[in-house]
Amino acid sequence: MSSSKLAPADRLKGTDKNVWVTFTELARTTGAVNLGQGFPDYPPPAHVYEALAEVASPENFMFNQYTRGFGHPRLVNAIAKMYGRFHNRELDPMKEVLVTAGAYESLFCCFQGYVNPGDEVIIIEPFFDCYKPMTMNAGGVPKFIPLRPSKDCEVTSADWKLDPEELASLFNDKTKLIVLNTPNNPLGKVYTRDELAMIADLCQRHDVICIADEVSVNGTGLSM
Repeated sequence: MSSSKLAPADRLKGTDKNVWVTFTELARTTGAVNLGQGFPDYPPPAHVYEALAEVASPENFMFNQYTRGFGHPRLVNAIAKMYGRFHNRELDPMKEVLVTAGAYESLFCCFQGYVNPGDEVIIIEPFFDCYKPMTMNAGGVPKFIPLRPSKDCEVTSADWKLDPEELASLFNDKTKLIVLNTPNNPLGKVYTRDELAMIADLCQRHDVICIADEVSVNGTGLSM
């Protein structure tokens, strides 16, 4: 019997399971404490819901129109101003800032926009679960390198290290991207300046794009 034409595309095979969906459902059905995701137990600051109420008021009906696809001008200008201080340079809000519906959409757009079939993507283990399926969905080939503890006991998040020689060995003519997640999820490791400089040097020497998936108190920022 032939397979149904209603089946998902072949490129999606192996991506039907999701750890977040599985454990959230397990926590719900067993009454366990769900440590997989954040559940804020405090109200948002007053200025947040007051601003939302102002936007939704009848007097501001023009806010309910289609806006600029890359992000509302007022929003991208505010983001560029804030992150310009972090990067110590002026950011062009109209060319260097893109607003998406969460980091998942940003990551998906990056993989789809840059990875050709056969391109290699370096992924540092342990990694956030979506990196591998998004690489494969774009036709890319994931190449893994582990963070290893530098001590035998009393290991902290800072004690997990990349082997510079092992990392360098993964770069070749097929390498298109490396995904850098700092602070690392799930280890909590924050890469040092020397580690970041080492990764940047490899990217420059091999003409490789670095997707920096960085979560901070200011929200989730994705940069390249």
